[in-house]
Amino acid sequence: MATQIQPLARSDSKTKFFQRLGLSSQKDSDNQLYDLMKNEAILGRERILSSPNSLLPQLRGDPNASIQVLPPYSNVQICESAVYNEILRIYREASPETKLIYEKGHDTESFNEENWIIRWMLCKLDRCEKDELG
Repeated sequence: MATQIQPLARSDSKTKFFQRLGLSSQKDSDNQLYDLMKNEAILGRERILSSPNSLLPQLRGDPNASIQVLPPYSNVQICESAVYNEILRIYREASPETKLIYEKGHDTESFNEENWIIRWMLCKLDRCEKDELG
């Protein structure tokens, strides 16, 4: 497993993200790698926002209720455990190329296994769909 790199704040820029991971936005191969990570995050986000199991418990409700929450769900309707489980799924199912990068942010030493790189990618999708991911 790769040496773990210190986490980056979720609010930090794509430029800082590249720097932290030792990538260069001037290299086509690094931009392609970023696009692969972005695509894996997009698929993960789609799974989160379309699964009723991702909903906060109080929103799962009774199927016979007059008002039901329907997909796609919004971020405020999603429980943290769904995000956490999706982060682990993205890591497990990652392509060989992205897995090498994800390993740099994969923490198995803490109480809960975590991957700050995947979480950063998901967070950027949630906050900055239009511009930030480029």
